[in-house]
This record gives sequence, C-alpha cells and structure tokens, in this order.
Amino acid sequence: MQPWNEWKERCAVLRCSPETRLALHTFGGQRYRTLAQRCLSTINVSDVVLVALPDADAWHLLELHMTLPEAINGKAYKEWLFARVEGASDAPFDIVQGGATLLMRSVVREHLRREYLSAAHISTHQGPPGTHPTEDATEEWLPGTLDTAEAVETEELALLAAKHAATLFEDLPRRQRIALAARHLHIPLSNARLLAVAGCLRSALHGAFREFAEHVLDYVRDHFPRDDRDTQRDLALALFERISHLCASWAETDYHCRTALSAQHPAPQILGTTA
Repeated sequence: MQPWNEWKERCAVLRCSPETRLALHTFGGQRYRTLAQRCLSTINVSDVVLVALPDADAWHLLELHMTLPEAINGKAYKEWLFARVEGASDAPFDIVQGGATLLMRSVVREHLRREYLSAAHISTHQGPPGTHPTEDATEEWLPGTLDTAEAVETEELALLAAKHAATLFEDLPRRQRIALAARHLHIPLSNARLLAVAGCLRSALHGAFREFAEHVLDYVRDHFPRDDRDTQRDLALALFERISHLCASWAETDYHCRTALSAQHPAPQILGTTA
C-alpha cells in the first residue's frame, strides 16, 4: 500500500521515490496489456503487441484520467479511489488497486477507440469478407471515379461533331480555313507570312475567325433546338475542334499555306553520324 499512499500524498508519480515509480509504472503497464488484450475484438488489430505501451506511458494515461475533473459522487476520480477504503471490509491495497483497475479499463477502451480503427473497418487492400484470399481486393469491388453517363455523352458529341464537320468544312471560305489552321497550330494571326497567304490584314483574319465561331454556335442551335444550353455549347466546342483539325490537314495539302505554316514550325533535323 506504501506506493499508493506516497503517490496520493505527492500527487504525481514523478514526485515519488524511484521504488514507488517503478511499482506504479509496472502496475500501469501490466493492467494496460491485460485489458487491451480483452478489447482487441473492438479494433482492427489482432496482436496486443501492436497496441502495447511502455509501462510509464500506460501509467501516465491512467494518472491523467484520474486527475481530470470528472465527478463521481462529487469527488474526482483520484479522491474517489481512496474514499472507497473507508468502511470497506477488504484490505485497502486490494480496494485501491481494484478501483485503479476499473479506471484503467475505461482508459484502455477510450485510448484504443481514439487511436485505432474499429473492427468493422475493412481495408480496401483486403479481400471482401467471406471471399477466398486470392480473389480481388475490396477496392476492385468499389465504384470507380469514371462517370459513365458523361463518357457516353462525350462519345455521342464526338460522333455528331464528326458527322456535321464535313458539311461545314466544305462550305468554309479559304480565309477562315487559314485562320482555323493557324490557331490550331498555335500560330499568331498577326504573322506576316500568314497574312500574305490570306491576302488580308490582321483585323480581317481575326474577324474571319470570330465569324466562324459564331456560325458554329448558330448552326448547333438551329439543328439541335431541343438540347439544353450546356449540351449545345459542348457540341459547338467539339464541332469547332473537329473542323480545326480538318483545316490543319487541308493546309498541309495547300502549297502556299504549307509554306507559310511550316516556316513557323520547321521540321526537326535528324542528327546523323559522320563518316
């Protein structure tokens, strides 16, 4: 009983003698491990070694818990611990140590709940419950991040754009073809060579580009009036991109355009070995 009495008198174990510190630390560590073993079924850890604490740390959790102002019959836990001795028929040592064990049970439960995952938690790297260990992990059974509806819609818009792009491209004036090809290849519409091929000033080439963008949007609205604005916008963008590709391909077949555009994107030189 001497270690407990000294601890009560000096308030904290660090103020006690080395013998008392050792005795109380040992008590804390042993009770913690015993009670943690009983509580393993509540967490996702199966080996008590993985949750064990050094004796001093286990006692610190208990001491901290007993000094918190949580009342039991108007007394703090620590006062309650020794108040149980009064009028009891059992030995004071057994009563105090038994009460400390009850408090340690609450400490262990709360510590494991706070520091470890619940037993109901399943790692996505493990197989689903009841499956063979060699089967897919749980993460393979979970929904993916792919929005299938969005993927289907994107594919449909691409097909519509490809279908209507050819018609629009055939009626596209040469100046607009040059403007779209240049923008697709990231060539400024103010480029001197480009303006010479287009046969116009920079403002006219910019105007041709804007005019076509507006024409595409009007075309989509006229042909798909029942679609909502977002769908019309997405289709117009897909159609614009598709026609820009066609214009870039066309520019490769036109001698003057090819000369002007290739001057801005020279073909890479292949380094060879010298004899």
